[in-house]
Amino acid sequence: TPPATPATPTPESINAHKKPRRCLGRKPLTDLIIGKRYPGTVVYLKPFGAFIDIHACHTEALCHISRIRDDYVSDINAVLTVGDEVNPRVVEINRRNKRVTVSLQTDDMWEHEQASAKMREGRKTDRKMEKKEKKAMAKSNDPLAEVPAPKVPSVKEPTAEEITKRALQDFMNKPESELTHAEQKRKRKLERRAQRRTTEPPENEPTEQPDTPLNLAPALAPTPTQKGNDEATTKKALDDLLKKPESELSHAEQKRKRKLERRAQRRTEEPSKPLEQ
Repeated sequence: TPPATPATPTPESINAHKKPRRCLGRKPLTDLIIGKRYPGTVVYLKPFGAFIDIHACHTEALCHISRIRDDYVSDINAVLTVGDEVNPRVVEINRRNKRVTVSLQTDDMWEHEQASAKMREGRKTDRKMEKKEKKAMAKSNDPLAEVPAPKVPSVKEPTAEEITKRALQDFMNKPESELTHAEQKRKRKLERRAQRRTTEPPENEPTEQPDTPLNLAPALAPTPTQKGNDEATTKKALDDLLKKPESELSHAEQKRKRKLERRAQRRTEEPSKPLEQ
């Protein structure tokens, strides 16, 4: 026999195990009106009051034991039971905490309920003011609050320009014997730049343009001290290179040594030519 085809599920069969939503079709808390009665059901009882499920909103309302009847009630279980259908009146709505306070008293007690609600709001405001006053008194009576804190002298941190200037001064004050070859070149460059700045006129003053071209040779020429140091260093390096045997030299150094020997030989063989006028 062929297998039986499964029945097509219906919405009723799918939602059969689910409980119906209690909030379906209900109004939000903000739609309730203070002073109006709404039908509801007693959900559970406490010694201080009864919790009533109002059919028109999403929140269970509290009915205090003092508002169940117009007269005094000593035992709430003797008046109400769970599941009773009642018609309470809305007294207060706390939208911040989503709480609703209702009453089962008659309409004659409406003015009394409003007066008690106002008194309770006044007590809340008084408690807030008392807390603020206590904090202010504690702050004024605090001996440490009156003594001003000692002023700490502020240390001015050097700027990046000052740090650079100080490092440059330390570098310029170093003797050349402690500097490397690259540092010596940089120091001479900075000295030439400082010399040019002292000889050049300020930027604001107009300078006269000379008719003849400028002679830049003196400005670009090194100082006698610098020239002597460079020549001595170069001569010493050449002497050390020429004195070394060829077995200790690399291929490049051997080529350089032969080139220098040929140049020295040419200079000795060529007669000194007179300078052309």
